[in-house]
Amino acid sequence: MLKILRGGQRWLTAIFVCAIGGVFVFFLGLGGPLSRHSQGTVVQVGPYEFGVVEFERMRQRYEYGLQEQMGDAYDARALSDQLDGLTVRGLVDTALLALAAKDFGLTVTKHEIEQAVLSGPSFRDSSGRFDRAQFEGWVKYEYGSQRSFMDDQH
Repeated sequence: MLKILRGGQRWLTAIFVCAIGGVFVFFLGLGGPLSRHSQGTVVQVGPYEFGVVEFERMRQRYEYGLQEQMGDAYDARALSDQLDGLTVRGLVDTALLALAAKDFGLTVTKHEIEQAVLSGPSFRDSSGRFDRAQFEGWVKYEYGSQRSFMDDQH
């Protein structure tokens, strides 16, 4: 009887190792539950939800800033987890600030947003005039649409 149990134990161990290996391959091979291709909410604070698109945009900003600061010492692999954590914290902070502003009754009008965009130096051409195409390209890259940009500004 003991001989049968010991022989069966090898098969049981092999099945257990294969099952654990399959789980690792599934999650690591497909990029994990928060892979870059998944959809849905990554962070939610109260009524504010941030999806994968917002997460990726903010992560890129943080990554660019770290690359600028660290120069050649920047190691994307070593800092990946820290960047993800920093990004989640940034999204949470953004939502908390929006909630606090709402509690204090702070609002921004559409006219104030337009004035800030029109007077900002970032969207000027070489002659100093407002460049609508440059603004629209930036909004599309940073926010996906003008509607998202306006929602974020309010």
